[in-house]
Amino acid sequence: MVHRTLRPRWHYWSLTTNALWFGPPERPLFARSYVPEGGAACAGVVLCPPFGLEAQGAGRAYRALGERLASEGFAVLHPDYDGTGDSAGSAADPDRVGAWRRSVGAAVDLLRSGGARKVCVVGMRLGATVAASAGAEGGLDGLVLWDPCDSGRSYLREEALLRSVYLGDQGLDIPPESSGAAAGGA
Repeated sequence: MVHRTLRPRWHYWSLTTNALWFGPPERPLFARSYVPEGGAACAGVVLCPPFGLEAQGAGRAYRALGERLASEGFAVLHPDYDGTGDSAGSAADPDRVGAWRRSVGAAVDLLRSGGARKVCVVGMRLGATVAASAGAEGGLDGLVLWDPCDSGRSYLREEALLRSVYLGDQGLDIPPESSGAAAGGA
């Protein structure tokens, strides 16, 4: 019996990866896009990344996911939220959660204006919380929540722990979870 290594069908597809600016001209948002060859897509996907150190660790996975989805025929946007990454603004600006939700909405609108009749959003960790919050306004055809945060307090504690391991800091300045913490609160 002869064994052959079979490559997945998407391996033979080619795709286009671009960097682009979109959204309001006074506060442009940056995104990486992954588009199937020829630009014709069956649907659109917005990838909502996690924040902080988790975002750094997820970068390679999100790039691989974007490429894989594009090779399967999806148009994919991986935006930097308002005030993060290469998008305009700062983490110190007011109304961060509202701005992040509007960033997701602008990415969904961009995919729809490009011809995507169906748009899904995939969010990881705190990005899943932002995705769910943006999706609550309606207009999405699908929502994937990848390891969403249970509460804001537990998220901050985990980030502080990651920082201490990564940077060698001593001590955590976030108190343990109390029984009254709300799920998904930041």
